[in-house]
Amino acid sequence: ECAGLLEGVVVAADWACLNCKRKRRQSNYDDTPVKGAAAPYDARKQTVEMLSTSGEIKISQQCDVGDEAAVMNNTANNATLEFHVDLALEIRAFREELGSLKTHCSKEIQGVCGEFKELREEISSFKAAIFACNRRLEDMEKRVEAMETNYASQIGDQDLLTNDIQISHIPETKAENPIHLVKVIAVKLGMTLDERDIVSAVRVGRAAACSGSGGGRGGGGGARARPSPCASRAAPPGDELLRAMRVRRGLTTADMGLEGEPKRFYINERLTKLNRQLFGKARDLGKRFSWRFVWTKDGRVFVRQAEGKPSYRIRCVNDLTNIFGEEPVRSTL
Repeated sequence: ECAGLLEGVVVAADWACLNCKRKRRQSNYDDTPVKGAAAPYDARKQTVEMLSTSGEIKISQQCDVGDEAAVMNNTANNATLEFHVDLALEIRAFREELGSLKTHCSKEIQGVCGEFKELREEISSFKAAIFACNRRLEDMEKRVEAMETNYASQIGDQDLLTNDIQISHIPETKAENPIHLVKVIAVKLGMTLDERDIVSAVRVGRAAACSGSGGGRGGGGGARARPSPCASRAAPPGDELLRAMRVRRGLTTADMGLEGEPKRFYINERLTKLNRQLFGKARDLGKRFSWRFVWTKDGRVFVRQAEGKPSYRIRCVNDLTNIFGEEPVRSTL
């Protein structure tokens, strides 16, 4: 009856159901405890626990065994749906982050491109400036080279005139003898000059523009007599004439017995054209600014403001500009 056998079923005489066998006393195992009755088991009921994707228990319920598969399917579907939702959110967040990163990178690239463009423009301007500087430097080198050549030529030309003097403001006559005129001037200055000491003595310049008397060293006006350069064989005669003329500055043409209105005459070193121009400008500026001393020595031009003041050598127009200023020098050009 406990096994639920139907009537008429033949079984062995020593057969017993499983529960009856458990209740029988086993031989030789007296100390073995007898298992208590098992809790009643309902095969139709089963506890089903549904887990969330995070692993925590979400639903706990009892259901029939027949419904277990459906419950598990629903749980899997729910978990898959939640996973899809989370994945979609993650993808959306990733897209947003990727979009912001793309925007940031685009702005950075645009900024870098702009900086490169400015850099290229600056490099182009630097190249143009360097090219202009190189061209100016080449021009300056050419000018300096030309000036050095000209200066060397001027020095050489001036050295050739070392023993020459120039007599100015002596009235010119048709039958005059320049060498005799130089000897007369030397006698008036207290010197004895032999004709052998004089290499040459001639009037320079165009005769048509030299009618009349007066005229200064280094160029003259329209009614000035031509100067008379005199070349001596050695330096001493010329130097002695210059020193004697500085002592007797008041001599005039009348003192030498020349006809016409008495005029002062001058004896100076013979200079090149450039040095004559510089000397003339220096004298004009010296008179304008009350500089007492403007003179030449060994073919060089010097100026001095007063006694005890330093002297300055004039080599070019820039030296005059540095001493007297740019505007006064420009007005004399």
